[in-house]
Amino acid sequence: MGIDLTTELTALRDRLLSAEAEHADLISRVRERHRASARNLVHYVALRGTDLRPLQEALSDAGLSSLGRMEAGVLGHVDAVLAAARALDGDPAPAPEDDALTSAEGRAILARNAASLLGPARDDRDARIMVTMPSEAATDPELVTRIAEAGMDLARVNCAHDDEQAWAAMIAAVRRCAGAGRPAPLVAMDLAGPKVRTGPIEPGPR
Repeated sequence: MGIDLTTELTALRDRLLSAEAEHADLISRVRERHRASARNLVHYVALRGTDLRPLQEALSDAGLSSLGRMEAGVLGHVDAVLAAARALDGDPAPAPEDDALTSAEGRAILARNAASLLGPARDDRDARIMVTMPSEAATDPELVTRIAEAGMDLARVNCAHDDEQAWAAMIAAVRRCAGAGRPAPLVAMDLAGPKVRTGPIEPGPR
């Protein structure tokens, strides 16, 4: 017996909304300009916690989007696919969520946030290049200039090394790298201290 696309997509949509309701308090603490992104992140995590393979195969067989590239606007994408599935059955589409991001809106937010955090995109590549400033950068501004001219978009200052005077000198050198129609690279201060790089790990055999 085949999968009922409308039933499965509706159940998936309900799971996304349930996850949003479960995390409503956390979402409400996010700054308003980023709140839609926070909701979308909750939807995405809930989506990836679900085995979608049978549904994706059925969607592909029906000529519909298989939910493979929807990170930018999860709920809006599910709503659109659900509307298409219902149309195949001759049923009206459900009312979309008012605050659901469309894929286009999500991509625009991603581009805006990436530019704010990592600097403007270049014409010749989408990726940004981050370079950790060596200790020598504090006393050799020409080194920083050469690194910037080679394509650095973001200078990382590792606060686990050197001191405040050295960091200030590095930042000043980076700030002097503006030119050729581009602003100076942004500066990311990597604070010293413990880093949460992994989740809890069960002890292995001894």
